[in-house]
Amino acid sequence: MGELSVDPDGSDRPLPPLGPRRLALLAVVAAAGPRGITREKVLGILWPDSDEEQARHTLSQTLYLMRRDTGAAWVVGTTHLRLGPALASDIGEFEDALDGDRLAHAAGLYAGPFLDGFYLTGAPEFERWVEETRARLQLVARRALETLARRATEAGTVDEAAGWWQRLGRIDPFESTYALGRIRALSACGNRAGALRHAREYESRVRRELDADPDSRIVELIAELQRTSAEAAHAPPLPPAASMAGPAPIRTQPRTAPQPTARVRMRTWVTAVLIAGLLAAAATWRIRGSDASSAAAPPGLAVGSILSRDTTAAGPFVRAMLATNLARLRGIHVVSNSRMVELLPRAAANTTDGIAEAARRAGATEVVEGEVDAIEGGLVLTLRRVALRSGVALQGYTVRAADVFALADSATFAIAYDLGLDPPPGAVATVRTGSTIAYALYEQGLRLYYQGDRPGASRLMGAALARDSTFAMAAFFAWQSDRALNRSDEADRALQLLRRLAGRTVDRERLWIEGTIAEQHAPALEFLGIAREMTDRFPDDPDGQILLGNALAGNGDWAGAVTAYERAIAIDSVAGALAGPYCRVCTAIQGLQTAFAWWDSIGGAERAARRLLGFRPAEGTSWTAVVEPLLRQGRRGEAEAAIARADKLSAVRWDFRPWLDRDLIRWGRLDELEARLVSELHSTPPDLQGERTWLLALGLRNQGRLSDA
Repeated sequence: MGELSVDPDGSDRPLPPLGPRRLALLAVVAAAGPRGITREKVLGILWPDSDEEQARHTLSQTLYLMRRDTGAAWVVGTTHLRLGPALASDIGEFEDALDGDRLAHAAGLYAGPFLDGFYLTGAPEFERWVEETRARLQLVARRALETLARRATEAGTVDEAAGWWQRLGRIDPFESTYALGRIRALSACGNRAGALRHAREYESRVRRELDADPDSRIVELIAELQRTSAEAAHAPPLPPAASMAGPAPIRTQPRTAPQPTARVRMRTWVTAVLIAGLLAAAATWRIRGSDASSAAAPPGLAVGSILSRDTTAAGPFVRAMLATNLARLRGIHVVSNSRMVELLPRAAANTTDGIAEAARRAGATEVVEGEVDAIEGGLVLTLRRVALRSGVALQGYTVRAADVFALADSATFAIAYDLGLDPPPGAVATVRTGSTIAYALYEQGLRLYYQGDRPGASRLMGAALARDSTFAMAAFFAWQSDRALNRSDEADRALQLLRRLAGRTVDRERLWIEGTIAEQHAPALEFLGIAREMTDRFPDDPDGQILLGNALAGNGDWAGAVTAYERAIAIDSVAGALAGPYCRVCTAIQGLQTAFAWWDSIGGAERAARRLLGFRPAEGTSWTAVVEPLLRQGRRGEAEAAIARADKLSAVRWDFRPWLDRDLIRWGRLDELEARLVSELHSTPPDLQGERTWLLALGLRNQGRLSDA
């Protein structure tokens, strides 16, 4: 991390010259960790274009020569390759430190981007693998540093907090949250001058390099620091003893139970006796020693398998309502049910292991799972909060209620109290749906949506809305499906309904809805404001990062747009959300390519297109992405080969003639353009004649034949 090199670690034996290919092989094996990597995957990364037999021979020969030249088994294994005991790696130590919650040690090992400055010519698959691994490692390093910064801030060790925020600022110098954290920490240390200097440097950097206004919170903080500095300058001097004292310690209030609202107090089955029972259960189930971690950052939660142990079959619905309600809690990251549906393959949709794996990929650290039973007069729900890494049950809860909605509300209240969070206002039915049938139709439609079946998704979302016309997310996916199908009348009706319902859902989904509508129908700055709010509130949401990328591009901030798209790609890459018909990464890479093109970086646009090609090499649309960048660089032969590949892979034949005609204008081949268009114009279908005539007019104009044009 930071570079690729081999350190002899005090040994007197000189290291042999390894060369780029052997170093790359060591990097691939080291990054795989103790589980190792199959030989087939190594071949696909380092020798993708070689004949399989030849590639296997080359790999075996490389391993043999490495062992002979080094005198040690640096790489061991037969079917799976892993580092041998003679060779340690910083990336292995980094992963071990994360597993052991030794975050400060892990942060010290993260010396920079993975394989920074290392290139392997003629190996596009290796380059793609490096980008994915680099994004994954940077994301987990950022999360570790963010946790360290929050812990230090909460503990009052503001000098330490300032250092962690500074490290984060080096990784992403434009992230306002990191700048704010450091400014506040410096101010809390008593270093107002340093805080003000850093705030002004951040403001200047954003204005200079992004040509944008800084976060309003930074501007307000600068004004506050200037005011307090001016007041301090005119204040009478302190007595000697006081002037030598350090900054006042940061005091924290003891955690108290959030007070239930009147609606909570009146809810069926949730009485004072029940709440007392919930708190007693929480105290009974807490694992010894967990109080020591109470100052740690809140966990990332996902709702896992909720099994029905009777004929009610209420489990999946309780799971969905609980996930929705937990997402309303402030101060904690909760994986949305739609994200879980997206990451779950159909075969694993209702299995405990499948759900837990999807939760882990979505960034959760803990999963809430349990069982629901029918009892006289209602339902009883038994839950456990389980650490995904270790599988240890951290906490238990038991709640009773008259129906699934009250059950989800009661369980949310218990979990919120246990985590020291305020419970959400109102009942879950007010932000989702009060109809179990409507929700069942919606979830089935959601699965079809992420499987690429837009007609099926539109039909089921419409059926859900017929059951509950106030179901905001059903209206949202109906609108998205109808837009994709070019059903303008149906989409307009869904949009009108959606505008009325946008506030009737959880904050993350509300911002997603409002941002998606604003992208189509609002001024650019209004759209940007919504996108920024969504990414500030939910920084690990890839849909929010894509919205921000689109908004920044709409305001001409190409550098900011590229950063946002890269974050979306990294988040989905870490989650493994790359396969299947629904391809958010494809959307992000297409946005990346467009941003680079408008930024006049045609090389960047080509690299982005080839990343898409690396993700989806068997799809025609991936090959079409490289056509325009190649044409703009004068590589027409390669572009035509890509067109031929796209035609071969696509069920629908694309019409690339206008692209090639525009390219003739670009490179001044105007006689060729005129001869081609004039001969074909009368045989061109009527719906294409307008565009062809327009291109002919441009060609004539560029020859100076203005009357003919």
